[in-house]
Amino acid sequence: MERTEGRRATRAPTSRPSTDAGAARAVRAVEDLRMAEAQLARRRQQDDRGPSQTTLDVLRLVVEAAERDELITPTDIARQTGLTGSGITPVLKRLVVDGLVSFTPSPQDARSKTVQPTERGGDQLAATLDARIVEAAADLDPASADAVARFLDRVRAIVDEECT
Repeated sequence: MERTEGRRATRAPTSRPSTDAGAARAVRAVEDLRMAEAQLARRRQQDDRGPSQTTLDVLRLVVEAAERDELITPTDIARQTGLTGSGITPVLKRLVVDGLVSFTPSPQDARSKTVQPTERGGDQLAATLDARIVEAAADLDPASADAVARFLDRVRAIVDEECT
C-alpha cells in the first residue's frame, strides 16, 4: 500500500506501534532526511561535485577535534567513521594533497601522528552543506535544539545498534 505526500510515494507502515501525529511527523521527517542524504550522495558521486561524504565526514571530525583543542589520530578517525586503517589512509592522503589537513608527530607517542585541519580545510568545511545546517540550527531556541539533538541521538543509536 502506498500513499503519496507531495511528489514522494512512501510505503504505509505495516506493523509499527501507533503514534500520535507529532511523533508520526518526526518519523516521516527522519525518513525524508535519509532519502535526501542518499540523493545528495548519489548526485555528488555522479556529478563529481566536490568531496565525497566520507571525505567530508573525516574533515568534519578533524575540524571539530581542533575546535575542542583535542588531538586526533588516523586510528581515532578510522574508529569514528567505521573505516579500516587501510581505508582511512587514502582519504587522509587526499586531504593532505588538497591542502585541507596536515600531519604532525603525536606529543604522546613518537610513533604516531595527529591530524590537524589547515585554514583552507576549515574554510572548505564551512562552505559545504554543513554550514547551511548550522545556520538553520541557529534559528532554534536552546530547549528546541536540545530536544532535536536528543531525538537525533536516539535515532543514531538505533541505527548504530542495527549495524552491529
